[in-house]
Amino acid sequence: MGTTPLNPGLAVQLAVHRAVRRDTARLSEALAQGRRTSPEAVRAYWAETAVQLHHHHEFEDGVVWPLMGERLGARVESLLARNGAEHVTMAAA
Repeated sequence: MGTTPLNPGLAVQLAVHRAVRRDTARLSEALAQGRRTSPEAVRAYWAETAVQLHHHHEFEDGVVWPLMGERLGARVESLLARNGAEHVTMAAA
C-alpha cells in the first residue's frame, strides 16, 4: 500500500529519520577527521538535504502529525509539540 493521507507510510518516515542522522554523522565525522572535502561538495550535499528535509517536514506537519493527533489524542500531545518545535528550530537553522 502506498503513502496516502490515511496511511502516511510511517516506515518510510522512520527510514528518512535514520538516513538523515546517519548521513549527518558521517559528514561530521569526515570533517572532524580533517578529510579533504571541497566546500562546494558540502554545500551541494547540504542544499539537497535541506530541500528533502523541507518536504519531509511538510508531510509530517500536514499529514502525519494531524493524523496522529486525531487518532491518539492526548496520548501524543507532548510528542507532537516537541516535534513541531524541532521543525521550527531546524527550519531556522
